Amino acid sequence: MKKIIPFLILILLFAFPVSADEIEVGTLLESEVTADTPLLMISDFSCPQINAGSTGTLSVIIINNGKADAENLKISYTGEEAVSSGASSVFVGTLEAGKTYEWKILLIARKESGGASLANIVFEYDHNGERVQTADSVTINIKEAPTQAEPEIDASMPRLIVTDISIPDGYLVPNESKTVKITIKNIAKTKSALNVLMTFVDASGEIKPDEENYTIANSIYAGKEFVWELPLTAANNASSSEHSCSLSFEFETYDGGGGSAAAEVAIPVRQPLKLDFSGASLPAKCTQNESVTANVTFMNVGKATLSNCRVSFESDAFEIGGSTLVGEVAPGESKTGSINFRAVKLGECTGTFILTYENEYGETFTEKVDVTSVIEEQVDYMENNPEEDKEAENKIKAMRWIFLAVGVVVGAGIGVGITYFIMDQKRRKIEEENL
Repeated sequence: MKKIIPFLILILLFAFPVSADEIEVGTLLESEVTADTPLLMISDFSCPQINAGSTGTLSVIIINNGKADAENLKISYTGEEAVSSGASSVFVGTLEAGKTYEWKILLIARKESGGASLANIVFEYDHNGERVQTADSVTINIKEAPTQAEPEIDASMPRLIVTDISIPDGYLVPNESKTVKITIKNIAKTKSALNVLMTFVDASGEIKPDEENYTIANSIYAGKEFVWELPLTAANNASSSEHSCSLSFEFETYDGGGGSAAAEVAIPVRQPLKLDFSGASLPAKCTQNESVTANVTFMNVGKATLSNCRVSFESDAFEIGGSTLVGEVAPGESKTGSINFRAVKLGECTGTFILTYENEYGETFTEKVDVTSVIEEQVDYMENNPEEDKEAENKIKAMRWIFLAVGVVVGAGIGVGITYFIMDQKRRKIEEENL
């Protein structure tokens, strides 16, 4: 009879499997227990709540409540929501009747799990030459993990922008080389730019680099800057204005990718003002109280416009009515302004013509011309002596009689000549008729 009982237990175990949900702590799987049969069950267990995706330790105490020893005992753990993170079984050897065994298992809860989860503790042992298998179960509480957003993938690229441009004096002058400093910043938070190829181009072709129009920066890290020192020269005929120049960037990234960027920068060019003029002079001599006019001509021989051209005159020997506005003179053109003043101080005198003009940026330039002249006294005619006037009158009368006599003689001579000519013509006509 004793040999038949283990076989009956095995038949019942496989014929009527018990799920984990149907097993309670301390419930025996055998349908019949005899006095000399081992009876293995969980007498106690402890396991703190495990967070989903985290680990925890399960401690179980197994007791042999039977009257016989369980030989070659193997204890195994199986669970779906909380799995063993280490060894899932242990060999105990012989667990004598009435004795206990404590087993600690390190578990890890699946990330998607949550709530109460059943796990089976399976016992395998030898008894009376047969291998017997029984099981018990425990409940493990798993705290569901909070819903988390998917981690953001950094798909950004380096972002290169121009933050500053520095030019000596603030502008270029034709035919003069100046080193322009261009500051490029990578404003990306995490992505660095590698092997950055930077290229400079002026669409007008009037600003050119002294050497190559490109440079290469090994790297511009995220949040860092690179200063490109670029020597530039403006052409002789470069327009006096702000030139829109293009900067292009090509770069690589650490992940093997690459990209490009572009920017526009304004580089001012100033043509020097070139003025020629004429007419800024005084007559060598002038009379006191005489009005003098000077016609001053502004001639623009440069490539930039002369603005607010004005001529004025300063002298303590002349009364001056003020300055004269000539206005704007375009390149290659000329304009004349007249200025009037009156001589008041006798003798040698000096004065200064002042020519002022501006560039398109409002800066004023001045040309001065020093001149000299002599102011003479005005002649006032006094009243004549009566005797002198009478004598002069008599002389005039005498001259009149002389001219009259000469006229009579000349007139008489002409009359005689005409009469003789007429008589001679008649005589010749009569002679011709007689023939």
